[in-house]
Amino acid sequence: MPMIKIPYDKFGWFYTRNGSDVFDGHFNIDTGRNNIDNMGKVYEWQYANETSYYEESCNMVNGTSGSLFPPVKSKQERVTMFSPDLCRSISFDYSTEESIEDIKGYRYVGSEYMVDNGTLDPANLCFCNGECVPSGVLNVTSCRFGAPAFVSYPHFFRADPYYASLVHGMRPKRRKHEFYLTLEPVSLFF
Repeated sequence: MPMIKIPYDKFGWFYTRNGSDVFDGHFNIDTGRNNIDNMGKVYEWQYANETSYYEESCNMVNGTSGSLFPPVKSKQERVTMFSPDLCRSISFDYSTEESIEDIKGYRYVGSEYMVDNGTLDPANLCFCNGECVPSGVLNVTSCRFGAPAFVSYPHFFRADPYYASLVHGMRPKRRKHEFYLTLEPVSLFF
């Protein structure tokens, strides 16, 4: 097996993050000053508007930084943000209105399309990096210095049943394992 050169002295997904203001990389984002509809929009990550981790259009840097969002014009609009941990953009679909501590918000959920291997959406084939694994797990090896790294929703929620079948007693449940964010539609905080 070839040696993998990783630029850290220890292993850990969040290793070296505490106290780091640049761990997620450098973002060029819109403040929304000239057009509020562009607030939080990412123009570049690591000084480029695309990555080199995937193939074709899957390399595009799209959406917001995840810390600022433009006003919600229609709650049915998909919310997209760029995730440096995955080296890719991810999208959330509107689910429902909810209230947290008497503050109304819109819940957006990560759908099966976010972790699709191209079975549901052929446009996702370019995330496979040559070999598609069963749907529901993202291969982020190219984004992690070549170290074998795969990401899924908790307990393989929305994944091909193959994965849960490998772990005795694993039963993903929407209520417990759904990946979501709730946006307050006026101030756009989550």
